[in-house]
Amino acid sequence: MAESITTPRFLNGVNLDLLVDVINALKADPNSARIAFCAETEWIDGHHSQLLRACD
Repeated sequence: MAESITTPRFLNGVNLDLLVDVINALKADPNSARIAFCAETEWIDGHHSQLLRACD
């Protein structure tokens, strides 16, 4: 039997097949979706700031 080759479906540059796989994986294990962001910045002047480091 020949292997079936499928072309990924894209919408606005997003691979929809991969997106559905990620959503299903996160539904199966919601804890794997936990994420935290942290950054340390320094105010320079007005609306200008500089990123000093991204936290681990």
